[in-house]
Amino acid sequence: MCLCFPDCPRVTAGALQRLISALTGLEDVTLDGSLSDAITDASLAALHGCSQLHTIQLGQPYVLCTDIPVTAVSRLVVTCRRLEWLLFYATGELSQSVLDALVRADLGKRDDGTPRTLGFLVHGAVYDRLSIPSQTGNIKVVRNPKH
Repeated sequence: MCLCFPDCPRVTAGALQRLISALTGLEDVTLDGSLSDAITDASLAALHGCSQLHTIQLGQPYVLCTDIPVTAVSRLVVTCRRLEWLLFYATGELSQSVLDALVRADLGKRDDGTPRTLGFLVHGAVYDRLSIPSQTGNIKVVRNPKH
């Protein structure tokens, strides 16, 4: 099941949290930059109940997120054991903060016992400015080839 919120600036954090909490079978979630005010600790924590979550996209190439709680993103990645991709369209500073937090996080293992990896895809212009550590652990930083 997919949940996509393109260009929805009137959605509140509470409404987003309640909706996500009711949809525990989500596999793919897109929350664009117009929702930056609604993407809070609580709304991201609601995604912890989505045990099938494979991909989450925060922001869009044309509507970047400007203010998302970094620790909540890191907790989400650690908690959602099947998450394989974080498509993160945000400002350079926010993207750097999230990358730094992800590198420090322990992703643990998959259900089959193999180490988890996470693809962290960012906007091309942001990728060019990121300070990518030489040791990123199981985080694979990827430049969006289209943007």
